[in-house]
Amino acid sequence: MTYWDDLLTTELATLDERNAARVERIAAQGTPYHYVAGAEPDPEYRVWLCGALPDVTITVLPGSGHFPHLAHPAEVARLLT
Repeated sequence: MTYWDDLLTTELATLDERNAARVERIAAQGTPYHYVAGAEPDPEYRVWLCGALPDVTITVLPGSGHFPHLAHPAEVARLLT
């Protein structure tokens, strides 16, 4: 099994429900959420995320694709402290 397995084998509706439940738990607990991306999030996704988690912090580390922690380890470490 790989970390892509869920995305490749699970129905889209199931993934949507699972992820919505996770975001609802984060919001209900008041857990801080910091979204780190290698490119600017799609505007529609940004609107959805900010609506679901109004206190979300979004940081873009350009040019790092899906692995900003590998391309910018010092910046990601700083964000975690």
